[in-house]
Amino acid sequence: MRRIIVYGLTKRPHEGAIRVKITVEVTAMATQAPAINLSKYIEIKVFGERPHIRGRRVPVASVAYNARTNGWDVAELCDAFGLSQAEVLAALLYYEEHQLDIDRLENEELAEMEKMYQKHSKP
Repeated sequence: MRRIIVYGLTKRPHEGAIRVKITVEVTAMATQAPAINLSKYIEIKVFGERPHIRGRRVPVASVAYNARTNGWDVAELCDAFGLSQAEVLAALLYYEEHQLDIDRLENEELAEMEKMYQKHSKP
């Protein structure tokens, strides 16, 4: 058994900051961290299979790709997409956990768009 102790500060109304000590006893180390439920921030139902910010229709891929390609930090992503920090962080975490699937879906979407462009563009 292994004991992990985490210290932090929290603030209570009218009392000021207090120090918090959390002790967790671990009997065995997991090989992989459990997935976090991000359904409060991320949904899939509106755009078919493409995950997006709940109620905002901003694809997770757009947030993640702009962070990676343009080197945008959380504040810049919030400003560019009109999202809260929690929404941006949820999108980045969701992308990290589902990167292969999201990249596959985005590549399929791009291929479909290219196909439609070729079919309907004027010569």
